[in-house]
Amino acid sequence: MTGVMAGMFLAALDQTIVATALPSLVESLGGLHQITWVITAYMLSTTVSAALWGKISDLRGRRPTYVSAMAIFIGASVLCSMAQNMPQLIAARALQGIGGGGIQALAFAIMGDVLSPRHRGRYVGLMSGTFAMGSVAGPLAGGFFVDHASWRWIFLINVPLGLIAMVIARSALKGVGAPRPARLDVKGALVLSIAVLSLLLGAVLGGKNFAWLSPVIVGLFMSALAFGWLFMRIEHRVPEPILAPHLLKSRILMLSIGIAAISSVMFQSAGVYLPLFLQTVRGSSATRSGILVAPLMFGMAAASITVGRRVSKTGRYRVMLLAGTLGMLGVTFGLMSLNNHTSPVVVITMMVVLGLAFGVVSPIVNLSAQNAMPVEHLGAASSALVTLRALGATLGIAAVGAVVLSRLSAGLANLQGLNGLDGEHLVTGPKAIAALAEPLRGQVTSAMARAIASGFWVCLPLALTAIAIAWLLPEVPLRSTTAESVPSHE
Repeated sequence: MTGVMAGMFLAALDQTIVATALPSLVESLGGLHQITWVITAYMLSTTVSAALWGKISDLRGRRPTYVSAMAIFIGASVLCSMAQNMPQLIAARALQGIGGGGIQALAFAIMGDVLSPRHRGRYVGLMSGTFAMGSVAGPLAGGFFVDHASWRWIFLINVPLGLIAMVIARSALKGVGAPRPARLDVKGALVLSIAVLSLLLGAVLGGKNFAWLSPVIVGLFMSALAFGWLFMRIEHRVPEPILAPHLLKSRILMLSIGIAAISSVMFQSAGVYLPLFLQTVRGSSATRSGILVAPLMFGMAAASITVGRRVSKTGRYRVMLLAGTLGMLGVTFGLMSLNNHTSPVVVITMMVVLGLAFGVVSPIVNLSAQNAMPVEHLGAASSALVTLRALGATLGIAAVGAVVLSRLSAGLANLQGLNGLDGEHLVTGPKAIAALAEPLRGQVTSAMARAIASGFWVCLPLALTAIAIAWLLPEVPLRSTTAESVPSHE
């Protein structure tokens, strides 16, 4: 578990260290229309690769597969630090996401190899707490590097930390998840990759780079449907499917994935747009915005550890899951009301509540999903959870970003005195906004605040859906051994 948590700390650090530094990073390399690609490229490759990592680890063994994922992650971090323009950074982030997908998918599969669901709760809490500690360190380190060094250090810091994590994993994971003779479904992997990429590219490019009804976007969605159908046909025929069709018939697994995806949309959207709000609207420095975002992670850490221990002790989790989803709904209303007069105290309060809610929901849905799966399919099931969660989260974040950009463009369209600069160039640089004279600066920050608040309207129906799913999710007793039969309630 030490080896696994070392990798989770690395993945968490990278995720949040980038989010806090985004305004200054994009100011250096490109415009606001590319800000979502820095996050989306990582999530695209994470989504596509996660299903493959889990299956490869089932066939080749957990340790070599996990170490390989970490090596890719570290190498890609070096490439990110060397980027000279936005396309180079986005390409390196995509490669980094391939390694990150392996770290995330395999962490829960390894945990399933060595711990029963009943005893897993405490360790899920510790793992979530480790993820939260990395997430806390990320904004603080990101802000420090941006203000006192260079944004390139937000990627270089991964190298020494990653090497340490790799050494721990190599020595600690001996004999875990031994390989078994079988063949990898190469054809299914290729078809799945095309289907997922087509769907996500259509969602990300639609309404921004191309009109929704343009031949490009319609073609991408049609490609996603066609290759998705072909993938399921292939998976029914091959002896070792990447995503076994019977897994998708598990009601518990699919409901767990639904809540995981929705909570990820809210957590990631807050992680991207709250630092942007604090730096561009409230005029906070990168370091200060990192400090202000930290309560989100502290709340997550406290809730994850507490919930993990409680679930291990009682085996009950449904009431806590409902409470977590209700907390997400409450925060959604707060985020929808952001404006240029919202005080940092209000922002901190919302982040604490969101962190607590996410810290409750995340370990529970992971436990629920794994408890519904037989041991021999833990790798594939964990990958399915990571893949479909990332797919849903990427689609949701793309929707939030599309609304923010659309409302911002409309809000700045009639302002006078922008000296030919469009909204994308203005808001990518907090210094550029600070240099504007009043009343223009107040008008720009007000438009920015309204745009960010409008983006969180996307989260309202999602939060309501999460509550409904939590109500429908059966509370199945957690197994007390790894070999015990799967519950029959799915």
